[in-house]
Amino acid sequence: MVVVLGSETEYGALYISEEGISTKIYHYLFEGIDHLHYNVFLPNGSRYYVDTGNHPECSTPECRTARDLVRWEKANELFMLRQKRLGIKKLREKGYTGDIGIIKHNTADDIDGGQATFGYHENYLIHRKTSIDKVITQIIPFLVTRQIYTGAGNFVKNKYHMSQRARFMCYEIGDTTYNRGMISFKDEPLSNRDKYRRVHIISGDTNMSEYTTYLKLGTTALVLDMIEGGYLKDIPSIKNPIAELRGISKNLDVNKPILLDNCKRTTPIEVQRLYCDLAEKFYFREMSSKDPETLDILDKWNYILDSLAKGDFDSLSNKIDWVIKKNLLDFLIEKMGLTLGSSDPEIINKIKDLDMGYHYIDDDGFYNILKKRHKVMRIVSDEEIMFASENPPQNTRAKLRGDLVRRYPELGGIIGWSRLPLLTKKESKNLNFIFDEPLNTYPVLFDCISEEYGKLLSY
Repeated sequence: MVVVLGSETEYGALYISEEGISTKIYHYLFEGIDHLHYNVFLPNGSRYYVDTGNHPECSTPECRTARDLVRWEKANELFMLRQKRLGIKKLREKGYTGDIGIIKHNTADDIDGGQATFGYHENYLIHRKTSIDKVITQIIPFLVTRQIYTGAGNFVKNKYHMSQRARFMCYEIGDTTYNRGMISFKDEPLSNRDKYRRVHIISGDTNMSEYTTYLKLGTTALVLDMIEGGYLKDIPSIKNPIAELRGISKNLDVNKPILLDNCKRTTPIEVQRLYCDLAEKFYFREMSSKDPETLDILDKWNYILDSLAKGDFDSLSNKIDWVIKKNLLDFLIEKMGLTLGSSDPEIINKIKDLDMGYHYIDDDGFYNILKKRHKVMRIVSDEEIMFASENPPQNTRAKLRGDLVRRYPELGGIIGWSRLPLLTKKESKNLNFIFDEPLNTYPVLFDCISEEYGKLLSY
């Protein structure tokens, strides 16, 4: 069974002024952080840092459920908005009058006019006894086809694609930055290496919709549970996974034929239905604990697949990102009198701006306007998100990390996912506190670290 799960979101950050747009503003987004280096843990257990490409990134704390992960992902959007406000205040002090835009998405025109991609990485901690080769073989068909309900939508050369990340994937297994794979080859469990392995999925889209995020994480965790349980034995292999991943996205077709290794053909909806049906049997026959969240995920998974199979996109227009966004952009493009396929640079740029507008995380972002008007389905409440913005999960080791950083903010730049090194001044020796069990909240260790660190402060 998946032990804990988490996500990493790379944000686009822009300085927007009358003079133009600049992306080199990440340092302004670290105002109020008590550290000189750009890599810190926060009181809610999350990690905030500058990643490759000089853009800000937030990792959630370790969460037990998909619903919890939705809460802490949305909480990190609130944190980024706080950093935006602090960054703008600093810009004003220096005489700059422009605005900062924070965008939660996967693609953007880079400064050279090409296409850049911002990552969204999913992390699922499973038991090491489960072979990674088995995981790869049995989950790839699921990852190729899940975009029919997890895609964030994106205009590419005036053609709407289902997924933002699909066209940037090169391999089934690969690196996170250059030779991108659907699954990263890194073996970094960030926990007890003898017991756990981290499945690091990098092919998924960054979602604005809580419903889409919940379904994406919940269904993937269920598939990994089945793999660990030895329940997926006859999953058909896709002959060319990367080509099919891109083709499904480009064609917006849940019934697009997919060629299998056995030379037979299937469709994305049929592949997803196979996994969903197996997950239902697994839940009712094999899972000893019948938790309500898993049942809710199964119900939503079935509902979405039924709607897609019938072509009933109206029923998805408040739930699934790529559908919500497409409906909105189609309406705005028609209202503004814009022409898709136009070679006019002004029209092309207006469509790009509309596309990007869905992903701004402040109140003016199109998705958040829809949310404010109750036009999209929620999974968690504003009160739950506010709690998660100030507190770590109370049922994982993130509680230890968050509580320590709240009491001693300066530890935010020293503490790690599973260890805290301290150097005692009096005895000049290293203390290395290990917390590599993700489901332990370590109350005794919290008291021990507080005592030792108190001694350090008193020297």
